[in-house]
Amino acid sequence: ELVPSKPIDHGEQHFDNKKMLNTTTVNAALAYELNNGEISLNAGTNIIGNAQGRIPDRLCFIDIEGNVSFGNVGYKFKTGKLEHKLTASTDIVKYSFLQNSSSAQVEKAGLKTTNNTFGYELNINANKHTILLGVTYGIEAAEETTDKEMLHESFQGLSRTSINAYAQDSWKIHPKFTIYYGGYLSNHYIAGTNFAPMLAIIHKLDDRNTLRIGTYTSYRNPNIFEHSMHYDQNTGAASKYTIVEDNQNLKAERTRSYEIGFRTQQDKTYLGVDLFVNDVKGGMEWILTDTIADATPRPVYQTVNSLNQIITGIEMIARYRINTSLEFEGNATFTSMKNSDKNYGDGTSHGINNIGEGRYGGQYTPPFILNFIAKYDWKILSINIHYQYTGAHQWQWPSWDSTTGLDRLQLKPVNDYGTLNARINAQLFKGFTLSVEGINLADNLHTEWRGDKSYFGRMIWGRITYRLN
Repeated sequence: ELVPSKPIDHGEQHFDNKKMLNTTTVNAALAYELNNGEISLNAGTNIIGNAQGRIPDRLCFIDIEGNVSFGNVGYKFKTGKLEHKLTASTDIVKYSFLQNSSSAQVEKAGLKTTNNTFGYELNINANKHTILLGVTYGIEAAEETTDKEMLHESFQGLSRTSINAYAQDSWKIHPKFTIYYGGYLSNHYIAGTNFAPMLAIIHKLDDRNTLRIGTYTSYRNPNIFEHSMHYDQNTGAASKYTIVEDNQNLKAERTRSYEIGFRTQQDKTYLGVDLFVNDVKGGMEWILTDTIADATPRPVYQTVNSLNQIITGIEMIARYRINTSLEFEGNATFTSMKNSDKNYGDGTSHGINNIGEGRYGGQYTPPFILNFIAKYDWKILSINIHYQYTGAHQWQWPSWDSTTGLDRLQLKPVNDYGTLNARINAQLFKGFTLSVEGINLADNLHTEWRGDKSYFGRMIWGRITYRLN
């Protein structure tokens, strides 16, 4: 897989064809059916080398090497109308990496994390209700494997816990009306506490047409980490570290979504339209609070509830099946994002001209994304071809100017581009299946970050599967 080289000015990255990301995954799995359930086991390791890249919010890791070891076990069984599922898993991640793009001669930092998770899920079918209840409990520990400081000392070697709980009920109050309601609660020592209730109504207009209305609200409390950027943005001097704060003055970030959708199925044709609005109030982001004035001036940031944001959009999908083997699909998403103007700092010595547009700016989201998909499935062969076209937009990379001591926005236009993906599955003979997939076959020279997702690289992989029975 080709990976990006050092980032160029204003954020967007291009590829260095001399560097390749190498990953090797080896795992084994077993599923055994019981008289009243099933038990499953899975274990393996993933080895990664030569990774380079940059992730949002000024954090840059390059030359990443390491491995992930994992194992999990699951047990499903029934008692009357109740379905139970018990799970246990462990993940051990061990990496070494450089911290900044210009630190090639600096000793690598090393980090090891261990995560053990235990879960229970219950499914209840009673009268007109289908109830799903679940809870997971995690125990995490992290430690540095080198002398390079990346963690606060209070987090090294200590076990930290997290918990996730969820509940949902599908209530069929009428042959044409189904109500979904429930909620999600999580509490993580880094991500903070999040509570998200949801409600949706499905109305079956007739045998072919369906209307869906839904909403959810997420209340996310601040985490306990406060990032302090004690390094030079321009030179990338490797002195970045993380300190721990209580963040007692922060409020919960509130995100509310409204959605309405329509579906129609007419013989071989399927059409769907969804309208959505996401409203963020008091979103948490970083602001520049101070500048350390020494031989190498460095900024200091702090998290505040300063982002108000509204995202509106429409999603459309059309699917046509020619016969039992061949199907075509086209879908499009049109999005508009508006962030409120907020003062950064005290208006005299800090800030982006004293006015900002939130962390990512109003043009960070592509205005439209189009997808065209062709699926062919015949006997022992299946083929999936996927082309995605992304409209031109702006790349906005928050940065800091050491000469003025101010934040600054680096804007770079991102031209429209297309990516081509393909997947082929072939049953060679009884029990053996060959799978080959290629990602980003058309244009491997483009990479960017949008929110928490990355779009980059060309990767081709193959898999052979053998089923015993």
